[in-house]
Amino acid sequence: MSMGPTSPPIGSIKLRRKAGSSWDRRSPALIGLNSKSAYHIEAFDINIAKRMARCPGGYGSTQCSRLEQQKRNKVNNRFEWSYHCRNCPLRSECVPAKQSHRTIVVGQHHELLQQRRRDRQTQTFKERMHQRSAIEGTISELTRAHGLRTSRYRGFAKVELQNLFIATACNVKRWLRRLAQAQIGSKSRSLPFRKPMLWISRLAPPRLTR
Repeated sequence: MSMGPTSPPIGSIKLRRKAGSSWDRRSPALIGLNSKSAYHIEAFDINIAKRMARCPGGYGSTQCSRLEQQKRNKVNNRFEWSYHCRNCPLRSECVPAKQSHRTIVVGQHHELLQQRRRDRQTQTFKERMHQRSAIEGTISELTRAHGLRTSRYRGFAKVELQNLFIATACNVKRWLRRLAQAQIGSKSRSLPFRKPMLWISRLAPPRLTR
């Protein structure tokens, strides 16, 4: 199943659900660029299970706090480097101007998200993304032009029937457009859908038989 790109917090939840199911998630995990520092979270070696993290300068974290949000059912981990940042040669690039030391906050499933970010750099993942990119245009057309986003009926059987009708209408429209292009030339590619149908009715009028 193909799913759209997600932000890092939502992406970690999607990866967690994917780990316990048979779904194949092919969307890339976006890189978090919310930090004002030159060294983003991706530059840190983080181990959630051991509650330890290592910064680009090679120093281990001095403190790890568990932050729980019960209303949102969300758990974050905050890592801090207190005294290590004082004499670090990377301080000017790593620590923001208004902070005394570097602090990062990551989600509970940060390691799964980082693994997905590493996978997106492989050639196998890029080849699989070509298949996903090819279908995105069709899904967008069905959603925006044919009402695939909303179902008019209740029940999986009726929803499936509606989707089949939508796909059939889309295929008929494409077939008519291609037929119009063959009849009146390549200029019809810039015309909307209704005009090719009008040209077809003029070029090939039906013959009535008695």
